[in-house]
Amino acid sequence: MVATTYRISVDAIPRQNRREVWREALAGLLLDCELPDACQFQFGELTAKHSTSGGQLALLRSTEQQIVCNGHAASPGMPARVAIIFHAYGRGSIASGQRSCEFADNDISVCDLQSPWRMTLREDFEILLLELPRERLLGRLGHNRLRLPAVLGATIAAAAVRPVMRTLGGNFAILDKADLATAEVAITELVAGALLGEIRLDAEAMTQVQAGHLRRVDAAIEAQLGNASLTIADIARQEGLSQRYLQRLFERQNTTFSAYVRERRLERCCNDLIDPNYADQRIAEISYRWGFTDQAHFSRMFSATYGTSPRDFRKAVPREAEAERTRGRPRLARGTATVLRLAPGPVAHETIAQQEPVLPVEPPAAAPEGRGASHHHLKVSRETAHWGYLSRSIPPVMRVQSGALVTIETLTQHAFDDYERMIEGDPGAESVFRWTAEGKSVERRGAGPMDGSIFGRGAGEGLGVHICTG
Repeated sequence: MVATTYRISVDAIPRQNRREVWREALAGLLLDCELPDACQFQFGELTAKHSTSGGQLALLRSTEQQIVCNGHAASPGMPARVAIIFHAYGRGSIASGQRSCEFADNDISVCDLQSPWRMTLREDFEILLLELPRERLLGRLGHNRLRLPAVLGATIAAAAVRPVMRTLGGNFAILDKADLATAEVAITELVAGALLGEIRLDAEAMTQVQAGHLRRVDAAIEAQLGNASLTIADIARQEGLSQRYLQRLFERQNTTFSAYVRERRLERCCNDLIDPNYADQRIAEISYRWGFTDQAHFSRMFSATYGTSPRDFRKAVPREAEAERTRGRPRLARGTATVLRLAPGPVAHETIAQQEPVLPVEPPAAAPEGRGASHHHLKVSRETAHWGYLSRSIPPVMRVQSGALVTIETLTQHAFDDYERMIEGDPGAESVFRWTAEGKSVERRGAGPMDGSIFGRGAGEGLGVHICTG
């Protein structure tokens, strides 16, 4: 199922309100901003998806500005969070106190949302921001005190996470919850490995040699979490280290080998319990896969760690109905087909052409006292066009005050019958109908499901002709 999406674009907002709307959008990510003069702030787009694990993935595109984090303390309803940021394009720097880190295109930075910092973006930018509970990432690094924010460098782990983030950004519009859950686990593991390899550790906590040993031990444990009989002797023998030395490594992290293995197994079980890919698997199967041979023992350990039983934890995860974007496309619903897009762009609302006589339009209600009626122009383009079905799950492309005037450009699906007069030379129409060997700008099909057995008729068989913008 396609993950629930929140999208806002300031292009459709009156210029005098754009700064306020953009700041409100960033507030949902626990961020703020400092913008240039209102006359210079022309573009800003934010799209966010929430995962079942409590994470949040957001795609931001905008112009030169400063994104600010003022530091947010943890609360019972909101655990402390950390942000992993992929800079698709747009150079700049991140500063915290006296420290400053430069970043360039395709860099990855890690920021702690509990601490204040400032990101200066000196040009148009696109960033993909993954927010996670702080403990999920930094808890993987043990007792070491890390200096954040930081920009990841040239380690293998950092190089491996870049294409993952790039793929998520390029396919943001069609990401489903299963994709998001899987990507979170992979990104967390890779970024944790990169941080251990690159960020200067507290000299009193651990030397670089010890940090290297800890990374090797951690990787060996991860590879054998499903082995119920795994012992510290097995890991010591595999890595050529003494058992006592391994015990001291874990003592420096204020934990023990057995406690660390148990924590990692519980976290893996937790991820699988909320992962839609494993929704049909029994809890006992999941716990056994990660090394718990006694179901009662697993249930007690899980309840002690997460404050609820595995069954109740799983039931608490919202299970949304199948998104209607996949209606009539069973292969896409099963995740075996890919929708080609020339560029990612969330779908928009559509309206159906009414089969009724045209009635005179009544003048809008008078604007509230002291406020003039605002006028908005909704242009047709691939960002505002949707083709094929109506659904409440399709996010709006514009919100206006009561009494506002809105001019809506419309475009018929039959425009291609006369390309020269109805499409050629109109950038918006051309973007909607663009269809090359690489893909389509807008997924298109007739109204109604492709499977004619649902309503007795297939797509386009008497179910109406849609206006593409609305």
